[in-house]
Amino acid sequence: MNALVLSPFRVVFQWGEGSWGKAVGKDAVENSNLGFDKEEEAREKARKEAEAAAKREEQLRRSAPAYNPVDRSAPEDHSIEKVLNEMDDTLQLIAAMPYLDEDDEQQRAIKVHFEQGSGLDDLEAQGYTVKAGVIKMWQGERDLNTLIQGVNADSAIILQRILLHAFDIEKQLNEIIANGGVDDEDAADAQSK
Repeated sequence: MNALVLSPFRVVFQWGEGSWGKAVGKDAVENSNLGFDKEEEAREKARKEAEAAAKREEQLRRSAPAYNPVDRSAPEDHSIEKVLNEMDDTLQLIAAMPYLDEDDEQQRAIKVHFEQGSGLDDLEAQGYTVKAGVIKMWQGERDLNTLIQGVNADSAIILQRILLHAFDIEKQLNEIIANGGVDDEDAADAQSK
């Protein structure tokens, strides 16, 4: 209760029902200005609800995945199978290193690239620790467990592929030696002539 006091014992005006606003009694007429506050409150509430709805809609729009044609492409394949297929010729060259001819300029360049150059270092830079295993292989080691000791799975698979190429090359060389120094293809060509 609010009151305006002029003296310590006397109340001059007291706020209450019907004071400066709401009409009281059965013949009282509602002041049209009093409804303005209620309308304003309703408008304010509606505005806040609209703002909240707009925020929710904006959050949904931002969280929804945007159309991006790049996202629809297949992920790039970094599997070891792809690496093996792409590098198969290089792995065959690495396996053939001990058998390359020093007198042939092209073969000598390949030997220098892998033995003294960056050939094996390039593989190491790609994350494949094969250098020690390859050097052992060139020195005659053929036990896969010895060659792959201490390397990760992908490096072990690459070393295994090089070893398989080495076995294939040795088999071909043994067949040539068994044929008296004549390659099977050369012998077939000679017979067809």
